[in-house]
Amino acid sequence: MAGKRRGPAPEPAAVKKAKGNSGRRPIKTQKMEELVEQVGGASGEMVPPDWLNEEGQKVWEYLAPKLSAMRILQRIDTLTFGRYCENFGRWVTLSKMIESEGMTYKPESDHGNYIRPHPAVPMSQRLDRDLQAAEASFALNPADRQRLFAAKAAASVAPDLFNQSDTDNESEPKSSPVGMLN
Repeated sequence: MAGKRRGPAPEPAAVKKAKGNSGRRPIKTQKMEELVEQVGGASGEMVPPDWLNEEGQKVWEYLAPKLSAMRILQRIDTLTFGRYCENFGRWVTLSKMIESEGMTYKPESDHGNYIRPHPAVPMSQRLDRDLQAAEASFALNPADRQRLFAAKAAASVAPDLFNQSDTDNESEPKSSPVGMLN
């Protein structure tokens, strides 16, 4: 598979911050914050892209405030999340079409009548797979949301074994994390 990236998908800086920085590597947020200012402007309001379809606009209005309040969605994500909303709107439109016209149709031909799947069915299934993949990026399914919340909770409770607190007495020798296991 040439061109495919191996290993787990990279996580956004906000997700890394929420989970806690267990690897102690610097999280690249400085440049991202500058980009957010350039993309989102000075206002803190999440504004949907103007190219969203009607159904996608409804999805944006429903989800964007909630994800923004959870600090999952930021202004830099506007285009990516807009694409998710656009595809969700298309999926809703296709689902309505299938509901009204049925899952199959019967074209007439010289060889007789055949029952064929409605063309909207495979398109809807393809969009559904794409939406499921995108939902993981924004923690829009229960499993990913639970993983995020569990990681946040673990990061806030876990003791920091490698850095001593400010209340340590400077005259006392600092113990190593290995010494805690004895």
